[in-house]
Amino acid sequence: MLFFLLLTIIICVLVMFYIKWVKVRSYWAERGVPFDPPNPFLGSLTFLMRKNPSLWMRDIYERHRSRYVGVWLFWRPALVVNTPELARNILVRDSGNFRNKFMTASTSDPIGSLNLLLTKDPAWTGIRKRVSLAFTSSKLKSVQAVAAAKSLDLVTRIHEEGVAEISLRTMFSDYTTDVFSAASLELDSNTTLTGEGAVRDITKEIMEFSLPRGLAWCAIFFWPDMAELFRVNFLPKKSTDFLRRILRAKFKAKSVELNKDPKTVLEILMQMMRKSQDQEKAYSEDCIMAQAAALLVGGYETTSSALTYITYLLAHSPRQQEKLYQELLVAEEKHGHHNMEGVIADCQYIDCVIKEALRMFPPMAWLDRVALHDYKVDDSLTIEAGTPVYVNGVGMQVDPEFYPDPYTFDPERFTAESIPYTYMPFGDGPRICIGKRYAMITLKNAIAAIILNFEVLPCPNSPKPAEAEIQKKGLFLMPGEDLKVKFISRK
Repeated sequence: MLFFLLLTIIICVLVMFYIKWVKVRSYWAERGVPFDPPNPFLGSLTFLMRKNPSLWMRDIYERHRSRYVGVWLFWRPALVVNTPELARNILVRDSGNFRNKFMTASTSDPIGSLNLLLTKDPAWTGIRKRVSLAFTSSKLKSVQAVAAAKSLDLVTRIHEEGVAEISLRTMFSDYTTDVFSAASLELDSNTTLTGEGAVRDITKEIMEFSLPRGLAWCAIFFWPDMAELFRVNFLPKKSTDFLRRILRAKFKAKSVELNKDPKTVLEILMQMMRKSQDQEKAYSEDCIMAQAAALLVGGYETTSSALTYITYLLAHSPRQQEKLYQELLVAEEKHGHHNMEGVIADCQYIDCVIKEALRMFPPMAWLDRVALHDYKVDDSLTIEAGTPVYVNGVGMQVDPEFYPDPYTFDPERFTAESIPYTYMPFGDGPRICIGKRYAMITLKNAIAAIILNFEVLPCPNSPKPAEAEIQKKGLFLMPGEDLKVKFISRK
């Protein structure tokens, strides 16, 4: 009797499962939206750990060639939008309905749930307004000075390593971590030269892939309910604790006045902490730590990846490299080699080179949002409140309609303005990357210093840039193999 009871329960559960699945799988078909049939367990996410999400987004774009495509995040319907018009609507015109990102960390992890990358409105608005004070033109002067100094350390390191093949991503991760350490946290650091440092220990751990960390990030990006259920952490606990100790030591050693204009990220964070203490913890210590973690994660690896691809592309593009060198040389003769700010400001082509590299290899140009209310996408489709929406910037950036011969490195295409909302490596709208200008300063100083001092050559038998492997298990568009070049001194 018990056996038949259990069998009946199992059959009922399976029938209920099947009925629910039929409803889920027919969701986009009933709304007349193009889609690929979902997997009954993973939905559209069968690519995870096998293909980079940016390549998946490109595939969707090229395969469907439609205004939007329906996908499933496991069993949750989501919409991928593929046109500049819809991108503008979601990111700017109707941003009030899409003010939050879909990806979310567990509330049990304040470093994840309270940071600027993942937190929701209204908390996000207050934090963004406060932290943005560190990224004004006057504040970025100090970043320029640090980046110029660290870029000279890059030149020294390359000279010391000689003409051997140099692993780009490791070297540039040392550099970008060093710039962040010195410019944002006011830490004495020689990571560019040595590859070692307090903050570098954190970024090395973040860069190391493990199955638990991969599953954690997949949950944060694509299944927030599961991230909440399993109390997923934004950063490894060891890294979080280490960062906390560093910041507590800096807060203890440095004083800051509340009525004084802050000059660095550290001073912004210290003022937030002081005001929290005076205003009954408006910003907790965890919230302060969360912003430092977000700025570190959001900046060091994306910038080091961009530098890797820029250098690699220039090594395989001698004509473009020579043009950049000649323009930098003219600017250096005009401003002097000690005035790197003037040199890079006077070289228009360096902007074109960086923009073109970020067009081809954007660290993350698929932008997630979630609809707060039912939303009319067009006359044919209205999506329900709570529907995740992805703006497929990475697909539009290689569309030959917008960028002819899109997989060819052609910086000259950016001598003219691109079509709005077809180029979004830093995002757009209210949630545009807060560190965009910070990143550009870091990129320009490194590239200018390298090209003025070295001719960059490809290594024998190295893959062409468009054929180089992309990281499969990560969520950002990063190199999946160790890209190397040769540096030949110009002097």
